[in-house]
Amino acid sequence: MNQHATNSGDSPQQNVKDSPLCARCRALNLDELVGLQLEQENLQDTIWNYRRPHTWRTDWCDGPLESIESCDLCLIIRFYEGSKLGAHSARTLFKTQLIPDITIFEIYFHTTTLLVPEIEEGAAQCSIGARDIDPLQVDYNLLRQWLGDCSEHHGAACVGASNSLPGLKVIDCQTRKVISAPELCKYAALSYLWGQNHIVDQEQQVDGDGLGGYVPRVVEDALIVCRQLGIQYLWVDKYCIDQTDATEKHQLIRQMDRIYNGATLAIIAAAGDDAEYGLPGVSGVLRKYQPWLHIGGIRFLAFSDSTDEIRCSKWASRAWTYQEGLLSRRRLVFTQSQVYFQCMESHCWEGLAFPWKAVQPLKFYQVFPDNGIGTKASDIIPRLNEYASRQLSYGSDILNAFLGIFHPYQSKGVLHCWGLPFLVKDENSMAEEFMMGLGWNTRVPEIVTRRERFPSWSWGAGNISITLLSHGLLTTATI
Repeated sequence: MNQHATNSGDSPQQNVKDSPLCARCRALNLDELVGLQLEQENLQDTIWNYRRPHTWRTDWCDGPLESIESCDLCLIIRFYEGSKLGAHSARTLFKTQLIPDITIFEIYFHTTTLLVPEIEEGAAQCSIGARDIDPLQVDYNLLRQWLGDCSEHHGAACVGASNSLPGLKVIDCQTRKVISAPELCKYAALSYLWGQNHIVDQEQQVDGDGLGGYVPRVVEDALIVCRQLGIQYLWVDKYCIDQTDATEKHQLIRQMDRIYNGATLAIIAAAGDDAEYGLPGVSGVLRKYQPWLHIGGIRFLAFSDSTDEIRCSKWASRAWTYQEGLLSRRRLVFTQSQVYFQCMESHCWEGLAFPWKAVQPLKFYQVFPDNGIGTKASDIIPRLNEYASRQLSYGSDILNAFLGIFHPYQSKGVLHCWGLPFLVKDENSMAEEFMMGLGWNTRVPEIVTRRERFPSWSWGAGNISITLLSHGLLTTATI
C-alpha cells in the first residue's frame, strides 16, 4: 500500500507496473474490469448506468500475515476496515455518455471504500476522478469554487433567508467581538459538539464583548474557515446566546430554524467528540492519509465513503445537531478524511471530482435529503423517527432540540402538544386530530425511565420506542 506522501508522480496515461497483489486478489482480474467498455445501448443519456453489469464478491479471510503485507489491495481494505478481514463485496460503477468510460471500484463491508482513478491535470470538465487530499491543509480554493458555483448557478433555495431575527448576535471574525447582527448580514453558523468538559459559566467565556482568553479549538478553526471564505460573521451558540439569561435562551432555542436556515453557510464539525478536537485540515488536526495502488496501468486513489463517516460520527448521534444539519441550506462538513459540501441543489466531495449536472440525478453518495426537513405535512413523522435515535445529555431537552423542526411545520398546518404532532384542517377538527395523535403505543414491552415534568401521554415522557398514529398526517410510523 502506498501513501499520499509518497506520490510516485506516475500519470494514468503512462505504462506503469501494477501494484503487487496476493493470489486471492489477482484472481479477481481487476485489470480486465478497468479496460472493460460498456455496450452503447446499455448507456443512458442523463443518469449513470449504476452498479451494472458487473458485481463481484469475495471473502478476505484472515490469511498468512506475509500474504496480506505483500498485497496492496488487502492492506487498503485492512486500513479502512480494521485489523480483521472478513467477507467483503465489491462492484464496479460505469458512466454514461456524458462521462468518459472509467471504472470505479466500491468495496463494502462495515464501511465503504472507493478506489477511483486519479484525475488528470487539465482533464475536461466532464471527467470524473479522484483528487489527492492533503492531510495537512483543506483546499480552500476548491471550497470557494463550490460556494461560487452555487451562488452563480442555483436559485433562491440555496440563499440564506433575509435575517431580521430580533436579538441575534454574531462574532465578527476580524475583531473577534460579539456584536448585534447587522441588518441582512451574511454569516456562517457552527454546528459542533460541546463535549463533557465545556465551560457553562458565561462570565468565564467572554471578556466584555470579546471571546475571552479561552476559545475552544473548533471555534478558532471555524473563524479561520470564515476568513478564508470571505465570510465576516460567525454564529456560535456558546457565545451568541447568553447562557445565563433564561429568557433569551428560551426565545432563541425556539428560533433555531431561522438561525440555521438564514445562515449563508453551516460549518459542521463531524470529527472528534468535543469542541477541543477542531476541524481536520485547518490548524493542525491531521486528516487520514490517502493510500493508492496501480490497476491496469492506472493509478487509483483510495478513500472512505464519507457518508458513512458522517452518519457514524458522534455529531450525527446527538439530538441538538439533528435540526442544525437539516435546517441549513448550504453545509460544509469537516470529516477526518475530507470536506463534504451539500446545498439544496448539489453536493461535492473534496476527494472526488465529477461534473455536477451529470451525477446529481442519482444523488451519488449524498448525505442530507434534498428537501431538508420535508415538504409535506406528513413528513414530520419520518423526521421524528430519525430524531428518536439521537442522544441527549439532559433528557429535559427532548422537545427543545426539535423545536426548530416543529416551528416551520406550523405553516403546513401541523401543531404539536408536548411533542405529539397533529394536523389542523379547521377549528372543528382540532380536537379530533389531537385525539388521534394520542393513539401511540410502545413498540415492544420495555421498562420506561420516566422524564420529569412531561405528561404521561407524551412520547417525550420516557426514553422508549413508540408507534405514532396520526390520522391526518400518516397512517402509522414508528419512532
